[in-house]
Amino acid sequence: MSEIEDIKDRVDLVDLAKGYMTLRQAGRNFKAICPFHQEKTPSLMISADKQIWHCFGCGEGGDIFTLVQKMEGVDFYESLKILAQRAGVELKVSEGYRKIKDEVERQADINVLAAEFYHQAFLLSKSGEVARQYIAGRGLNKDMIECFKVGFAPDRWDELTKFLLKRGKKTTEMVAAGLGIYSRQGNVIDKFRNRVMFPIWNMPGKVTGFTGRVLRDEDNPKYLNTSTTKLFDKGRILYALNLAKDEIRKQKQVIVCEGQMDVISCHQFGFRNTVCSSGTAVTKHQLTLLKRMTDTILVAFDNDEAGRRAAYKLTGMALEEGFLVRMVDLKNFKDPDEMLRGDLTGWQKSMEQAVGFVDYFLHVFDKEKKEAKDKSWLADQIIPLIFYVKDEIEKGHYLSLLAEKLGVDERFVYDKYKSYRPSEKKKNEVLSKPETKLEVDERLVSLVICFFDILKKKINGLQVDDFSDKMKKVLSLLKQHEEAVFDWKWLVEMDSEDVKRLQTGVALVEMDYLEVDQEVVEREFDDLQKKLVEVLRTRQKDDLEKKIVTAEQSGDREKIKEYIRSLQDLIIKGK
Repeated sequence: MSEIEDIKDRVDLVDLAKGYMTLRQAGRNFKAICPFHQEKTPSLMISADKQIWHCFGCGEGGDIFTLVQKMEGVDFYESLKILAQRAGVELKVSEGYRKIKDEVERQADINVLAAEFYHQAFLLSKSGEVARQYIAGRGLNKDMIECFKVGFAPDRWDELTKFLLKRGKKTTEMVAAGLGIYSRQGNVIDKFRNRVMFPIWNMPGKVTGFTGRVLRDEDNPKYLNTSTTKLFDKGRILYALNLAKDEIRKQKQVIVCEGQMDVISCHQFGFRNTVCSSGTAVTKHQLTLLKRMTDTILVAFDNDEAGRRAAYKLTGMALEEGFLVRMVDLKNFKDPDEMLRGDLTGWQKSMEQAVGFVDYFLHVFDKEKKEAKDKSWLADQIIPLIFYVKDEIEKGHYLSLLAEKLGVDERFVYDKYKSYRPSEKKKNEVLSKPETKLEVDERLVSLVICFFDILKKKINGLQVDDFSDKMKKVLSLLKQHEEAVFDWKWLVEMDSEDVKRLQTGVALVEMDYLEVDQEVVEREFDDLQKKLVEVLRTRQKDDLEKKIVTAEQSGDREKIKEYIRSLQDLIIKGK
């Protein structure tokens, strides 16, 4: 007998289903309200004899394995493991898999210990008072602090490391779990220091990693995630999904935010169908997890430029996956957490009146681009989203709605849609507006500011003349300071608009590098430095070629020779 057959013999479908839904007997069978679509009368039938289930409303059905897959949001192998444990069946695995499994279990064990260490440090330690004050200021109650195991990483080099060593853990295991890093002296130190800590659980409820938020505004990066490990992959886990999954199914919709504090606040105020992706872009895999539970996403991203960019990208991906996407208007609040604490009634209304993506982005782009209210331009921003809608009837509805909102004849919108062809580069990409696209030198300087403690020594190798005039000023000022932490006060004499743009650049870089390892940051610095040299060389080459053309037109042979020699020297240097 195979393991699958053995499990089927030991697990009764009716008993299993009772853990997920309320059953009513109907002769030899059972019926229930289907958890996979909205209905008032039961259409899901379970055959006790055949050990199969089927919903006559939405068409879903299968056996014990498919029921667990649908209800738990897991793949077949995960459902096999869940049911094997329930049945008391030991699954046979290869020696290679067993080694990986053992390593994953060790990482999970270390993470559990670390989560409890951080939590107790938050609750009891004297140094944790700053974290307690921060959380108190954010309005979290004791139940939420306990439920989400909010923690604190002490501002010491090896506090967690010493704690884990006393419990028999090895430093190599700490590094493998993403909790320790090697210092320049070669010893292992804590990766997270002086941060509020948020444990991240996977669907089965294992602590897989952490996000740490700074307690001082001048520290960078603002958020720091566990590096990718055999247990933790931020692109495959949604924060709080283990706590939200039942409510998502019950509400038939999921609220997606950007940060952990937004999620915890939503749960505290009763909106427990809320998750987030821990500050990174939502991935296709994460959408697949959600698709097993609901077809509707309510997007409640931060009310700033970066948040709207992320919302635009998520909307395109979600539409492509067949979701109904609605947008939550945060009014004048910066994020869901602030709105919930400042205007709960307003939040509730925004949830109830969440608008479609066409209305939302037309409003956003029209507001942000006041000098470009041209209807054709606005249509160009919305049509790429409509393009990803799979259902042709829905697509037609959105195109008609777009025409109505713009006040133009539908045929003009349809013609523009028919001519739209997304390039591979732009497919599923966030809309890039000119004011947010960073030049290479701007991105390099933004990276230095964001990770000044790591990169301050490397900036001495940068040539100021390779930068634009605005970035020359910033770089010169940065080179004057030896402090460990960057301070915006250093740029007080710069033009306020230039500083504002630089702050936007730092925010974008910070968003891209939430998961930070020193090696990765330094490699990115080196790559950007090389790109800057290439950009400078290309500009010089273009400039010399233009000068050669001008000299040829004027007949100045000496200048022609001079420019050609300079061009040849430039080409030789670039090889």
